[in-house]
Amino acid sequence: MDLNVMTGSELAVEYNRAAGILGRDQVKRFGDKKSALRRTKDIVQAAKHIKRKPGGKRKLRGMRFVFPFDGADQIRKCRGSLANSKSNDTRTLRQRSVDLLRTGATFEKVEQLVTKFDADRGKKSKFVERRAYELIRLMHYYLGYGLRQDEKGRIFLVSSKR
Repeated sequence: MDLNVMTGSELAVEYNRAAGILGRDQVKRFGDKKSALRRTKDIVQAAKHIKRKPGGKRKLRGMRFVFPFDGADQIRKCRGSLANSKSNDTRTLRQRSVDLLRTGATFEKVEQLVTKFDADRGKKSKFVERRAYELIRLMHYYLGYGLRQDEKGRIFLVSSKR
């Protein structure tokens, strides 16, 4: 990889790859080619010394779930049961996630819930990480629950002001 022949956008991609390894902020673009080359060379050199676990899942840096609870009058109910479920559990994905997050669960547990839900319906799981994130986000924005995350990474529903 010769950084000198790369375009500005290619340098930004290379910079962001190395920044992700180091846990630093990423860039959208550089002001000029000279600073782009200098900054990209520096960060790529620093990232070469960091060993990543092969095939290991990258932890989403800075992703914290803290959504305020707006009041009991804001909570909505989940829709009814599923008719075409291949298992005995006919609850919707949102109903299952409410039950799971009431007692607290890690993000990985929510991903497992999404995968199991797809398997129960006879579907192949796609975009599990994104769907799990959106499911947690919808607990606040659609159903009205508050969310908080503790130091251990467990996510809890908040349904009363304390």
